[in-house]
Amino acid sequence: MPCPPPNDDPGDLLRALTQISHAVSNADSLESIMRLAAQQAARLLGAERSVLLLTDDAGGLRLRASHGMAHTEEAFPGPLDERLIARLAPVLGAPSADTVLAVPLVVRGRVTGLIATAAAPDVGVSPASELILTALADQMAAPLENARMAEEVRQAQLLVENARLYEAERTARRAAEEGRDVLQAVMEYIPEGITIADAPDVRIRLVSRFGLELLDRSWDEVHGLTAEEQAALFFMSRPDADTPAAAGDLPLTRAVKEGVVVQGEDWVLRRANGSSVPLLCDAGPIRDKDGVITGGIMAWREISSHKRMQEQLAQAQRLQAVGKLTGGVAHEVNNMMTVVIGFGDLVLKALGDTHHLRNDVAQMVRAARRAAGVTQQLLAFSRQQVLRPAVIGVEPLIEGAAPLLRQLLGAGKTLELRLSSKRLDVFADPGQLEQVLINLVANARDAIEAGGRVTIQTAERVLDENYARSHPSVTVVTGRYAAIMVTDSGIGMNQATLARVFEPFYTTKGVGKGTGLGLATVYGIIKQSEGYIWLYSEPGIGTTVTVYLPLTAPRPSAPQPVAEGGARVGYETVLVVEDEPMVRQMAKRSLEELGYKVLEAASGTEAIEIVERNGPAVDLVLSDVVMPGMSAKALSDALARSHPTVPILFTSGYPGTDVVHQGLLSPDAPFIQKPFTSEDLARTLRPLLDGNRRPK
Repeated sequence: MPCPPPNDDPGDLLRALTQISHAVSNADSLESIMRLAAQQAARLLGAERSVLLLTDDAGGLRLRASHGMAHTEEAFPGPLDERLIARLAPVLGAPSADTVLAVPLVVRGRVTGLIATAAAPDVGVSPASELILTALADQMAAPLENARMAEEVRQAQLLVENARLYEAERTARRAAEEGRDVLQAVMEYIPEGITIADAPDVRIRLVSRFGLELLDRSWDEVHGLTAEEQAALFFMSRPDADTPAAAGDLPLTRAVKEGVVVQGEDWVLRRANGSSVPLLCDAGPIRDKDGVITGGIMAWREISSHKRMQEQLAQAQRLQAVGKLTGGVAHEVNNMMTVVIGFGDLVLKALGDTHHLRNDVAQMVRAARRAAGVTQQLLAFSRQQVLRPAVIGVEPLIEGAAPLLRQLLGAGKTLELRLSSKRLDVFADPGQLEQVLINLVANARDAIEAGGRVTIQTAERVLDENYARSHPSVTVVTGRYAAIMVTDSGIGMNQATLARVFEPFYTTKGVGKGTGLGLATVYGIIKQSEGYIWLYSEPGIGTTVTVYLPLTAPRPSAPQPVAEGGARVGYETVLVVEDEPMVRQMAKRSLEELGYKVLEAASGTEAIEIVERNGPAVDLVLSDVVMPGMSAKALSDALARSHPTVPILFTSGYPGTDVVHQGLLSPDAPFIQKPFTSEDLARTLRPLLDGNRRPK
């Protein structure tokens, strides 16, 4: 049946090329891609015959695939020149060169071959034919060249591996010829597991010293074992199998009994002491001068460094999971000790220095502090990894990791850096801190869609006593910290998810898409580095993870407005609008310690009612940005109409720039980021109050 003529409809051509692209992506070898190219050239152009030729190392052409004709892989006569079309005509069965259409395959400016067809007799060569074949050649050139390069790499690797096995066999033969003492010396010092066995029953003749150590067996236990006895004694299995392999499936058995060459097979060995060792095995037959198999040799070594690192990480995470129960108990004890110590200190202050019960209460507080110290030791149980800390700058480390992080995000997703203008030095393990960044960015990547953004921001922060009291489950050391904030514009998390994000093996991703160890790993690294981690998220808006690491040296404090004779820096009335009771209580406590009078509202609607009821008594509004019901922006617009002179200070767990990007806040609105301290509030409130006007 004759092929249909070429279709010059651009839409049909685009659909055809799309189908070809899918087919190329599913092709499993160079040969299949070459056949596909020849077939599609004939199909698209309605031709009965087509050929694919690739250049060889000498610059000539070699016929590699065809359609509609039988061929063997052979050199094509003549170079790639102006007479090529004439030489192709008889190959394609074309009546003349005028009916041959050939298009070169070009990769990075270099001709790597060509696709040619004989035009359909009733159609001939046309501009549409040239366009179609050129489009096909452009689409196939790169995949063909990549597949050819991959094939060459595989062949080179196979040659190297065969040479290695051949050298091992040759070494063993030479050692046998030179005497047992020489062979024993080789098997004693070679840093690899080597087993030599005799045919026909794969009876062990020699095992290297390193191999015996891996097996955790003595020479007397393994010498002379047949294949069946080896299978019974050594628990050898594939990584995905729970049962030991049969004797006939073992690499050395297959080499001796079937003459096969085994290359780079993954196995797991259960040793005599009960431990498991992942192995990479190579094996091959030993033949005499007549080609008869007389035995076999197997080389086996511990698995690649990459897999060993994965196992070490998995082991560290398992230890962290074991410590979870201990940590939970310690957390509860710490909560109780916080109550005992806190109220004990209040009682001591009330009793004075001369009260007869003071010593009894002091003994109680000391015992509580000692109990709290014991719980801290329990909390440290799961943090066993060895760190190599050094003084490092947070900003240079992030900038150095940025290319890797952008690659991790992938195309269509943006990484933005907003780093502090002054260097923040911390004492931490650079590799572990980089791992923290990788895990956080990987989590953010999975939470955002194409076009999403991940932002890494750094700043200096002060964690004071108010911050410590607002985090009773953690013993916070007050001081100055480097804050690293990783924010995404993703789907966010609800409160139930937030409560479990740091649990090992907890994940909201689908099966096979997450291990649940990323944030657990981050938590362990940060805690062992004497830092803290805080997570803020809202469903549908995104997530911010803030990491605090102690600065290596005290930084000079910025001057704070302080009233004469005391720590009170304000007297005005501040309305705190916050839907989270704990945060609202912390803000209220901080403001009161600074001397301000405080009113509270749990929503924007309640805030409007309080302002209307109190009128001029409200001097400033401190409002969360993201709240249920009336948003902070709607609250701001309402107050602008009714009380335009009352300033509003906005706060959020997201960095201010991200809140602006999300359309929740205007760029010039006053903003303070959570978690804030009394020092942060004192520094931010006074300019707004002293200005006595509401910023635009």
